[in-house]
Parts: sequence; C-alpha cells; structure tokens
Amino acid sequence: MRLVRHVLVAGLAILLAQPLRAGVVNIELALLVDVSGSVDASEFDLQMQGYANAFRSTEIQNLIVGNAAYGGVAVNMVLWSSGSQQSQVIDWTLLTTPQDADDFATLIEGVSRPYNDLTAPGSAIQFATTSNIAGVSIFNNGFTGTTLIVDVSGDGVANSGINTSSARNAALLAGVDRINGLAIGGQSLVT
Repeated sequence: MRLVRHVLVAGLAILLAQPLRAGVVNIELALLVDVSGSVDASEFDLQMQGYANAFRSTEIQNLIVGNAAYGGVAVNMVLWSSGSQQSQVIDWTLLTTPQDADDFATLIEGVSRPYNDLTAPGSAIQFATTSNIAGVSIFNNGFTGTTLIVDVSGDGVANSGINTSSARNAALLAGVDRINGLAIGGQSLVT
C-alpha cells in the first residue's frame, strides 16, 4: 500500500512538472479599438498609447507573470469602424513575461489606422467572437482559455452594423465570460 502511494505521488509530481499543453492559457483577451469617424486623431492616439502604457506598466506585467504558471495570457487587437470594417491588426500573441508585454506594447505603437467611417460596436464584437477567418475569433485562435474577455473601446453611438446588445448576448451565450466597455470622452476615459 505504501509503495502504491509513493508511485502515485511520484507520478503526480511528474505530471505536474510537465509544461502545460500548447495553447492552454488562463486568459484570452480581445482588444477591440474604435477607429470610426467620431474618433479623432488625438482620441485614436489616446486609445493606442493607453494600451501600450498598460502593457508596459508594472501592475499589468505582474499580472501577466502571475498567469504564466497557468499558461499565460493570449491577447490580440482588432480595429473597427462600420459594419463591414474590422481588421485584426495584431495577431493572437502569448504573453508570459514582462518582455512579452513590452514587445506587445511596441506592436501596438506600430499600428496604423485603417478606417474612419460609421460606428458598429456590435459588428466588432461579432467579428471578434464568430469570425470565420482562421486565427481571429476568440474561439478559433489556437488557444484554449479559462477566462475569455473582450474589451471594446469607443466614443460613439452605434449607427451601423448589427445590434450591439444582440452581439453581446450571442458572445456571452457562446462562452465569453466578460465584455468590458471602455468609453472615450474627449481626451479622457469616461468611467
């Protein structure tokens, strides 16, 4: 009996010492950034520099390192405007170290604005959660996350695309755990 217990403990120790399966992460985070016509150049810069600064902050980097033992954090960035204007500008990226976060911030700073049209947050949510383009949707990106989060930043009222509430409800029903709205008001974040 004692031998069996030692074998089980040793076997468990070996299993726990193995790296997590490729693609298993603690958090999947989709960043959806409004680049519609209501977002002027300074608001676009505010959003992009805000995200870059966040990934360079000690607080966020400590959270990323804390999640590394559970597979890390997978994050992407989508810029959106009208109902048919969404583009993944940074592919899904695994973050486990402060250097990974710094590198992601550098990628953010290199992003150019592709659109400047109507405002369709519902279509952006739908794109990020149901896109048929390989590697874009939070559900077909090569990662399996424990917690799925979508952050939507923007400053305007929906005037294009699918209904925002319907897109939100469909995403939550499909398995997204949380959708955060980051409202931009002039030169600041509105809470």
